[in-house]
Amino acid sequence: MASKIYRDVIGSTLMNTETSFGAKAERKVFVRVDDTDNFVNSTLLGRAIEKAVEGELYHPEDPSLPLQRAKAIQIGKDTVEVLLEYQRKRYSSGPLDVPTSGGVVYNSRARMATNSIFKYYNDDDSRYEWFDAGAQKDGDPTKADDKKSKPRPRTVPIAEEVIKVPAVLNTGQFAQLQAVKNDIGKLNSNTLRFAGHTFLPNTMLLAGVDTDWQSQQTLGAQQAYVSWGGDTTGIVATLIFVVQYHFRYRPTGWADEAIRWNGSTNEWEVVSATTYSTANMSGYPI
Repeated sequence: MASKIYRDVIGSTLMNTETSFGAKAERKVFVRVDDTDNFVNSTLLGRAIEKAVEGELYHPEDPSLPLQRAKAIQIGKDTVEVLLEYQRKRYSSGPLDVPTSGGVVYNSRARMATNSIFKYYNDDDSRYEWFDAGAQKDGDPTKADDKKSKPRPRTVPIAEEVIKVPAVLNTGQFAQLQAVKNDIGKLNSNTLRFAGHTFLPNTMLLAGVDTDWQSQQTLGAQQAYVSWGGDTTGIVATLIFVVQYHFRYRPTGWADEAIRWNGSTNEWEVVSATTYSTANMSGYPI
């Protein structure tokens, strides 16, 4: 009796989910193996997989989905359940500030950071007064006119969010990724938009970039590039890069307060000092 195959019978499953990282489908197939048939494989499970695939290296209902792996489980003397898994790698979704269908996701951790300020707003007098009482001018706490008595700052809490933006890049985007690393330690000069959120200029500090490379082997290629089990027919290895952009986001911006002596007015004054330079981050690969 020849081997029989039962596709998509009761108990089988079919799943096709499109995500930001590609599409995936699974099919469950039951195979009854007859050892008198001609097989390349010598084991029951191997023969069952061979019969379940039968040269079909793409999903029958979606030719864009290549067969990635097959798993076999023996459920009877000559009967095997085969799970066929199909998956298509995601494609580049474009610059960081251009959301695609499904959006760009990110992971975040909100926390309390600190900043230093020298003056506070006095609601009673509707004016800004120095925190450091020792530096205040007698009778006018808004002024500090003793050059030898430098005002001291007060530390105050502010909001900060640590954001990680994941991406999967191909080899063609590696040069862009290397260029991005030159912006580590810089602020965004442009407005960034992703995952439904808008981040204003000078609020996102690029703190780092994590890069790990992976080799993906895919069935169904027309040309062989890597040997797999001694048979190179229809196997292609693709190099991809798994990336995480690390940002530190401060809604109030990254400008610090500093003081300087104004020789014209002979008093200390508060100025805004930006520690970090800026860069346009709209072209980041993601």
